[in-house]
Amino acid sequence: SGTFTFSPIIPGSYVVEASHATWHFTKTEHSVTVTTGNTKLPENSLLVSGFNLYGSISQPAINIGLLIYNRKGQNTFHKCSDKLPKGEIMQTISKDYDNQPLCFTNADNNGDYSFQNLATGRYLIMPFVDKSSVEFNISPSSIEAEIKADNEKLSEAFEINGFTATGRVVLSQQNKKGVSGATIKIDGKVLATTSSDGSFILKNIKEGLYTIK
Repeated sequence: SGTFTFSPIIPGSYVVEASHATWHFTKTEHSVTVTTGNTKLPENSLLVSGFNLYGSISQPAINIGLLIYNRKGQNTFHKCSDKLPKGEIMQTISKDYDNQPLCFTNADNNGDYSFQNLATGRYLIMPFVDKSSVEFNISPSSIEAEIKADNEKLSEAFEINGFTATGRVVLSQQNKKGVSGATIKIDGKVLATTSSDGSFILKNIKEGLYTIK
């Protein structure tokens, strides 16, 4: 319940300090004078502001980030990083959660990620990929999490099922006009045909080394 007792305490002036290896505080200490009889600290004298949420991606990959969203109608105080990815964030969010993300973080080389200093409440975590020539196909599309009264580690992990690669077939290095109707093969198997501008899309490609013809 968060209660604590020091006993016996002789009359005098004291500072009570709270600390934790990973929790975050808005008020870590309180000065108190003990005279005669028992002494009780006022409400909210020592305050935890938030906890950490830990998760993982089962197959680590470069440039995978995570966004976290607050549940609608949930008045939560948070101090996690507000530095969001540049540009417009196009995500399909559950109607139970706010459209604007609270925080953004990146997974490390081992696929582990964390959100720092989250208040108690329910949240939605979604993977975010800076789309360039390669996209990641990740499941599930989102994970719900609840922060109660301690750090939380998600048992469910995001998983990379494959990649989406795009490219173009052109007439030559000098003439960049696209070639329409070209067959694209990977290791001899037909996987795509170029569109009118010569572009093609290869979906759900597993990790590995391929020959594209």
